[in-house]
Amino acid sequence: MNTFKKFGVKPLLFKDGVLYASKGYSLFISNDFGVTYKFICRIEVNFIVNFFSKIPIIARIFRLGFFYLDFDFNNNLLAIVRGRLVIKFSNEKVFNTLIKFSRGSRSLNFVFDNKGNLSWGEYFSNKDRKEVHVFQSNYPYNIWRKQYTFKPNEVRHIHKIFFDKFNYEYYVLTGDYGNESAIWKSSDYLQTLSPLIRGNQKSRAVSIIIEKNRIIGATDTQLEQNYLYCLNKNGEQNLTKKITGPCFDILKINDMYFASSVIEVSKFNFSNEVILYGSLDGIKWVEIKSFVKDFYPKRLQKYFQFSTLSIVPSKDFLNRYVFFYAIGIKGYSSCLIRIEFDEIKNKLK
Repeated sequence: MNTFKKFGVKPLLFKDGVLYASKGYSLFISNDFGVTYKFICRIEVNFIVNFFSKIPIIARIFRLGFFYLDFDFNNNLLAIVRGRLVIKFSNEKVFNTLIKFSRGSRSLNFVFDNKGNLSWGEYFSNKDRKEVHVFQSNYPYNIWRKQYTFKPNEVRHIHKIFFDKFNYEYYVLTGDYGNESAIWKSSDYLQTLSPLIRGNQKSRAVSIIIEKNRIIGATDTQLEQNYLYCLNKNGEQNLTKKITGPCFDILKINDMYFASSVIEVSKFNFSNEVILYGSLDGIKWVEIKSFVKDFYPKRLQKYFQFSTLSIVPSKDFLNRYVFFYAIGIKGYSSCLIRIEFDEIKNKLK
């Protein structure tokens, strides 16, 4: 399968024919599907942090640069970087800090609902199993409230939060062990939560795809076999495919479904390859492409990050390509990767 790659560029979002990508704390756009780039703005950090953020291996170890990017309903650009959530208002040229994360280096995502609420959850090691908060704000995001709080020993941390645009409900994904692992559901804008599935490693997930009548997800565990699955909105789970390792990324782009495995030290997951999976229906999955782990030992992954292939969100049905970002993959680490839609679709038929 043909791939295009570009070293040192981290793709974050494809929207309206434009690819948004970062180099350290600088943000760029590409109008030719990732070939050339135009600088648009940067996040102000001190000289030393900015310098090291542009050295991929240093940025990888210290988790520097951009992690997550999206637009709100007013076309303002928001991003998660190490230690804070930032915003570039549509009429401004710089990013400003909205909130600093007091526990952990970052949240894994943020999400908007149909009322314009902006929500994110705390992600930190939480060895003492303290309470964990979901924060929420309204435009212009000056005032933050603890919209929901998990009690001490209820969860370790929040992986990601998702909003169901079909039924106006929230789903909150938590980890990591025993009853901490759950997919929680809220029908009242995060005022209350109840577990949809809970209590085992098949309830532990980082990402899901929400459709009108089902949820498509993947397990994230180093303790047992991992699976892709379908979940109805009453909590009935159907495991559809064994995968080679935990899954951090599962995403629907246009009419295709994508998921990628992670290489992690485990007694159950022995693969030294990151696998990209694809599906036309969310049930039957095919291995699209495999990527070999880099030379850093698995035992050092907690410092160098796991070997992963991040799938870049796309909000453009005319997009000709799927974009990825590789970490810890031989020949591709710290690279943007681009694969043609038609080539993937032909492999899935």
